[in-house]
Amino acid sequence: MTVSIVYSQDGTIDFTFGENGLAFFSHGNYQTRGEAIVELSDGSYIIAGNTYNHVSGSWQEQSFYVAKYTSTGEIDLSFGVDGVMFFPKGTNGNSSFGNMLKQLSGKILISALIDGQSVLMRINNEGVFDNSFGLNGLVEIERGGGLAMQTDDKIILTNQHYDGYNNYYLIKRYLNTGEIDITFGQGGSVFINPTANRFDLITKVHTQPDDKILLTGMSYTQIMPEKAIIVRLNPNGTLDDDFGNNGVVVNNFGNGQVDALFSDIKLQNNGKIVVVGNIYFQGGTGGFYGTKPLVVRYNTDGSFDTTFGDDGKLVFETVFNANDTFSDVLLQPDGKILIAGRASLSYPYMRTYFYMTRLTSGGDSDLNFGSNGIVLENFIEFTNDFSNQARDLLINSNGKIIAFGFTTNFTTPRKAFIVRFNNDLPMGIDDFLNKDLIVYPNPAKKYIIIKNLQVNSVSEIKLFDVLGKELPFVITKIENDEYFLDLSKFSSGLYYLKSQNFLKKIIKN
Repeated sequence: MTVSIVYSQDGTIDFTFGENGLAFFSHGNYQTRGEAIVELSDGSYIIAGNTYNHVSGSWQEQSFYVAKYTSTGEIDLSFGVDGVMFFPKGTNGNSSFGNMLKQLSGKILISALIDGQSVLMRINNEGVFDNSFGLNGLVEIERGGGLAMQTDDKIILTNQHYDGYNNYYLIKRYLNTGEIDITFGQGGSVFINPTANRFDLITKVHTQPDDKILLTGMSYTQIMPEKAIIVRLNPNGTLDDDFGNNGVVVNNFGNGQVDALFSDIKLQNNGKIVVVGNIYFQGGTGGFYGTKPLVVRYNTDGSFDTTFGDDGKLVFETVFNANDTFSDVLLQPDGKILIAGRASLSYPYMRTYFYMTRLTSGGDSDLNFGSNGIVLENFIEFTNDFSNQARDLLINSNGKIIAFGFTTNFTTPRKAFIVRFNNDLPMGIDDFLNKDLIVYPNPAKKYIIIKNLQVNSVSEIKLFDVLGKELPFVITKIENDEYFLDLSKFSSGLYYLKSQNFLKKIIKN
């Protein structure tokens, strides 16, 4: 039997990146976790995560790092100190990473704990604090967690508020300068108690193109059952009455004893909401609760999209009849749904694989991706056991898939990994259907001119970044079929201009 492998197939490792497709990061002898990654306009990457020492069964010396890698997978020694900004445990307490996002300006916003104090911090691409933000690049906050941006560059920060008995949602909004936005909620803060349960916890935040705020979370009174919930707020922080039951959707996937956890949420171009996580079931490996990966799609009003999966839900059987989870979802500009997480062998083995899969926009497995729609990888040498976890995904400016996470063989310290996968996204999707469309200059600096544009209304035209997020823009008609589109406020990078009859790749320098 002859086996033929096509190395450029979607979902195969791109061996031209780093060393055999991988780049690793570890800080000294610390256990190093990879948590978040963003791409800069020059194709380089900013990564961030936590470090710690594991002593006598507990985490000690908790710290975090921010580092920079080149587009080819080498550490950029010009960033910070030898490529790294390191925030150690201080005299007043631990330091830990919360979340990270890249603003339209290209600057990097991070929520973190530094020496026991919660902060928002903003840095530039060289690893230097941005003095135009807060005090020398830092804003002290009560608590910090999830981050998202609204179209006017206002910053959404999420966390929890505990009153001694109940745990509530806490959402704050900051101006782009780091000042609290007192027009949001009450003095810049919104407190929400979405259910009657004692503990309501936010797991992810995402903003829509209309600036409405989507929140995923879990809700419980005892440890189990955990109910997976979605909340949508209006741009001003009030609950959106057009979504679910007064702005809240409480899901019931389980049998009353166990339920589900949502870990990530994204918005499709048609406004439908895609959420991933895992569903619990009894009788898992070793007699514990088991977990199966879960994908759910909702209509814009919070109802299940019954055209997707099984009445809106897809529950994946585990790869090795053990415990699998999805942690991150990414919507490609072509509509396909990319998901990553982990897949474990059954007890007593401690072997966990990096797990990635891709679905069509309708929810079917994309059998042209990886091996029959699935990618399973171990990134570390091992004797007995190993663990690999995906924590973040992005599609880079060349259309390839970048996954970030961490790996260990339990005998050497954990280390973060960046891995690049082949993906034919840039090929074959540019200029489809409308061959007469002309866009120039492309690459562009401040604007583009669009000629031979055949649409009924300019409202049909949409602009998306490489993550599939719709962006606001200003377009002006010059002549009958000629338009001027202002790109001056956007950072350098790859964008997609789309309508019903064309999809055009735009490069902003």
